[in-house]
Amino acid sequence: MKNSLFYFSATGNSLAVSKEIANKLENCELISIAEVVKKESYDIDSEMVGLIFPVYCLDAPKIVRESIKKVNFDSNPYIFSIATNNREPGYTLATIDKLLKEKGQNLDLGYTLVMPGNSVVIQDNTNSREEQILRINNSKVIIREMIKDIQEKRKAAIEGDFSLKDSIKGLIYQLAVYKIYKSQNHFWTTKQCRRCGICKKICPTENITLEEQEVEWGNNCEGCLACFHWCPQSAINLGNNTLNKSRYHHPEVNLAEIIK
Repeated sequence: MKNSLFYFSATGNSLAVSKEIANKLENCELISIAEVVKKESYDIDSEMVGLIFPVYCLDAPKIVRESIKKVNFDSNPYIFSIATNNREPGYTLATIDKLLKEKGQNLDLGYTLVMPGNSVVIQDNTNSREEQILRINNSKVIIREMIKDIQEKRKAAIEGDFSLKDSIKGLIYQLAVYKIYKSQNHFWTTKQCRRCGICKKICPTENITLEEQEVEWGNNCEGCLACFHWCPQSAINLGNNTLNKSRYHHPEVNLAEIIK
């Protein structure tokens, strides 16, 4: 029976982790969560299911939560999840476990994994080049240990911070970020924009359109910042605070893999 690994990735961190794990699992299919969420429903008949994605505001991204709600399990697979994060995993995996339980399943193994930061919304949480390299190299060592546990179908308590403090902090983050991303005029482009269309192609919710003279954002933003980080001209900004902020994407993931 096949194994299925579902991933959501904007700047490549979670996709890089997914590729590394998929290469070590037999008959493993990599499936984009951005494609799953577009369907009315999605049937899974796999021996093993993996969910790999980044932490947003101390929780699972909306697109990940919505995709789980659309999934139908035809069997009782071994399920593991890895939440990539910038040292604040929050209660992300508890959310995933809760959603799976509503489907009659359990999260058997849940890991958090520190990767380079990419959020620039409330504050600049990107890292120096040296720190990015260090985190990526450290992650490879940790992933090798994770793979052993996954291959053995190990079960363990899920990782994360499930404190009341983190719950309140996450809610505050979400309310602040929601207000920013729902503002259609918050995103804008500088004169360096060449209207190449990469931002439109890379958007997981198809929220970006190219008009005759400008790029426009709708009100269905996931908040992934793929458009900001992958723009080849660094022409996309959020408000007035990102003009000089660093752009980042994982060095082992290319643009075509994210768009696919």
